[in-house]
Amino acid sequence: MRSRHLQRTSSTGIVAVPASASRSRQRGARCSSCSIGPGEWDHVCANTRSGHMVASRCTRLVQQLARRRLVVDGVEDLVELFISEHVSKTRSAREISRLLRREVIPSWGRRSIHEIGKRQVIDLVTEVSGRGTPSAANKLLKVVKAFFGWCVGRAILDASPANGLVAPARERPRDRVLDDDELARIIRAARQIHGAYGGIVELLALTGQRREEVA
Repeated sequence: MRSRHLQRTSSTGIVAVPASASRSRQRGARCSSCSIGPGEWDHVCANTRSGHMVASRCTRLVQQLARRRLVVDGVEDLVELFISEHVSKTRSAREISRLLRREVIPSWGRRSIHEIGKRQVIDLVTEVSGRGTPSAANKLLKVVKAFFGWCVGRAILDASPANGLVAPARERPRDRVLDDDELARIIRAARQIHGAYGGIVELLALTGQRREEVA
């Protein structure tokens, strides 16, 4: 029967060396460049395995947080919050709110804001422009940029996916001028309207100012 011990010859005779000690020395020899002794090798391996376990747990935690973030930051919820906190305080609140609810929510409402990239913004604006309404597409892009900028300001997004996008169409300034007969008919019609609206229309017609320019 083969002995479990190894033997080596020395000046003093035959010395029995346990096989486990021989294997430990071999491990130590392989790690001599790292200055790891035989007795420390098992400890290093245990720490390495522990480090891998911690890294794996951290990866799973990051993935869980990412999935939770995708569920929480829904586009529809953020658009409604944007309308209530920001749009409602502007003069064009009704028009902007209608544009967001008519175009943005039906297209992106069920998605996470983090799934919307530059490609999705281009596709949406191009779709609106393809309906023959380039001015509406320009307005939509402007509103979408404001929405993403608001998301960046609230630390929901790190950067706006609409950055760098240009208006899809060039709008021509209108130079239509009412003649005296048309202006007179507008004033007469405004005087027949009861309430403040008729007075506002008449004031704009008489002064030639826009609604936003009247103090």
